[in-house]
Amino acid sequence: MIAIGDAEAYTEFDPPLIAVRDSIYWLASRNDGRARMTFAHEFGHLVLHPGAAKLRIEYGNQPVKQIKPFQSAEWQARKFAAYFLLPTHVVREFGTPRELSEACHVSFQAAEIRFSETGHSQKNTPQCVSELMEAVTNARPKFQKPKLVT
Repeated sequence: MIAIGDAEAYTEFDPPLIAVRDSIYWLASRNDGRARMTFAHEFGHLVLHPGAAKLRIEYGNQPVKQIKPFQSAEWQARKFAAYFLLPTHVVREFGTPRELSEACHVSFQAAEIRFSETGHSQKNTPQCVSELMEAVTNARPKFQKPKLVT
């Protein structure tokens, strides 16, 4: 078992390894958007920054004042993760950030950011899709409170 300390995840390079907390692994396996972003972020470090391990919370995750944001390894890994999970051609297939978030299993915030970065304007959901969504919702069994027998 790998000791992870206070970090949610980190990347090692010799041998290549992404270590994550059990809780993050469990959430990612259940399509939690933030946990999936954590994995993609660490994968970004592995791809973009071969060398020393980089903790996600290194220096309290505070930006270094001497470098521009795009020069930061953390900024680069965040961008990589967003583009990896939400490539532009996929983002453009959706009418709203909510639809994108739900379909791609990412946080609503990540979907909103990628949606706006693509210059994508929200469009109405096609009527056939709306009708299908309504039919599926209506077809689901409704939860009913159990009746108490006295």
